[in-house]
Amino acid sequence: MNFLELSLFSRPALFLLITLLTAPFVASSPLAATAQILLPRTGISAEELALIINDEDPLSRQIGEYYQKARHIPATNLIHVHFPPGRSALGKDEFAQLRAEIELATPAHIQAYAVAWSSPYRVGCMSMTSALAFGFNEDYCSTNCGKTAPSPYFNSPSLYPANEHKMRPAMMLAGSSFEQVRALIDRGIAADQSFPAGRAYLLSTPDKARSVRAAYFELTAKELAGVFPIEILKPAPLKIATTFSSTSPVCRKYRNSEPSTFCRGRWPII
Repeated sequence: MNFLELSLFSRPALFLLITLLTAPFVASSPLAATAQILLPRTGISAEELALIINDEDPLSRQIGEYYQKARHIPATNLIHVHFPPGRSALGKDEFAQLRAEIELATPAHIQAYAVAWSSPYRVGCMSMTSALAFGFNEDYCSTNCGKTAPSPYFNSPSLYPANEHKMRPAMMLAGSSFEQVRALIDRGIAADQSFPAGRAYLLSTPDKARSVRAAYFELTAKELAGVFPIEILKPAPLKIATTFSSTSPVCRKYRNSEPSTFCRGRWPII
């Protein structure tokens, strides 16, 4: 084929010809063999997670070893601490020293912690995981379901909490036995990238202390519309039939209010 004949090819046809002729060489090149598709980052990777193990707790060591292998946590991300196990809580001073040791041993690129023990699970009025994330601070404690100091990570799209919010979220690999924790870890791995379909239920009950978030249910359903189905449930008061004698304290107490209900053996649970 001379230059005149080649010039008669349209540009698309010429591109296709060149592609077909060079494809065998490109496919066999080292560059093509290592080509990868990079997807958007969606979470924290194993390389960015530190695993904290209490070397004085045999169960903690067993949990840590299993989780490291299951989640491919680099050995450089293991943080070994030493304190007597078998307690539900740590004091503020003891925890402050422990946290200082953990922070000193934490590589700069780490974004979150996994805690390989079930107890202690509390530091004063805070949970162990919250205390690790925020540091011990009674502003994060609450009585009577009152407000606490806000979390800087709340509603944040950040995938680098240590860099952008100066905190490392923590989770606890908890269970009363190694078998329970292993099952927990295995369920998590089985759920990876599964994106299961489901429905969310928001339940409002007559118990005011348990329904403090009910005022936000409608807004929640609106904001998440199209993400997954949300159903708001407002169950009717339950009634449990119970037998009372006409002289029972219950009947005497409510005789003047609802004798047909209370003195005939029906007790409403509100």
